[in-house]
Amino acid sequence: MFWESQAADVDSAIFLIADGTAKTYSEIFAMADELYANTRPGVVAILCEKSLDTILAYVGAVRNNLVPLMLDAELKPK
Repeated sequence: MFWESQAADVDSAIFLIADGTAKTYSEIFAMADELYANTRPGVVAILCEKSLDTILAYVGAVRNNLVPLMLDAELKPK
């Protein structure tokens, strides 16, 4: 699956470009794993924006066996 580490040639491929900077799979995985390094299994709420932080939060949750609950950061209460 895409969120699992692969062979070195795949992990060195570009995962995304954010703010003009290319990030590889291995860079994204390392940053994402750091977010949840000491987290026990469960549900994690993620406020979704169009940002690198949202992607890191989602990938990190999936890679660390957490259930991501994606919430629209722009959702307004009624």
